[in-house]
Amino acid sequence: MFEFFDAFNAYAATHPEVLKVMHILFWLRWWVFVIMMGVFVYMIFQYNRPMVAIRKKEEALKKARRHRFIA
Repeated sequence: MFEFFDAFNAYAATHPEVLKVMHILFWLRWWVFVIMMGVFVYMIFQYNRPMVAIRKKEEALKKARRHRFIA
């Protein structure tokens, strides 16, 4: 396995365009990761949103019932 990396380093040292391509691929991978995490967080937010709305509605109903009995 180390022979592969030694050969690749020797090739990259003589061909700088390989490093440019690897740099582009690194940034592409990073942006794909960021976009995937954004989609994941958005999906979680959308999934939890109805639950939050239901919880707020239940709290408002409890508050209204308490005020009804106090008056």
